[in-house]
Amino acid sequence: MTVAQILPGTDLWTVEDRPSDMAQTAKWNLDGDGGRQRILEVKELSDTEAAVQQTEANDSDAAQVVLSVVRVNSTYGLHSIRFSLTGIRSGFSSVPCFRFRRGR
Repeated sequence: MTVAQILPGTDLWTVEDRPSDMAQTAKWNLDGDGGRQRILEVKELSDTEAAVQQTEANDSDAAQVVLSVVRVNSTYGLHSIRFSLTGIRSGFSSVPCFRFRRGR
């Protein structure tokens, strides 16, 4: 039985609203294909790392996702992903393929 899987492919998201800087209350509103909406909110923040919670605004059955990012100089890189779905928890660590730049 497959409970969840990560499928290959690409989703394009448009940033509809973003914070002016990375802060404890930073929040991004994203719009995706088919009217999907996603919210990214900083839940924990330090000088070197942050925990960002991802919420699917119009899918209450979606997995709860937390992105752990680390800061090096002025960029943030994805370190790990944790997710839970109806009591099942899993995650990935040391995922070096994403980079987020401050500003813009």
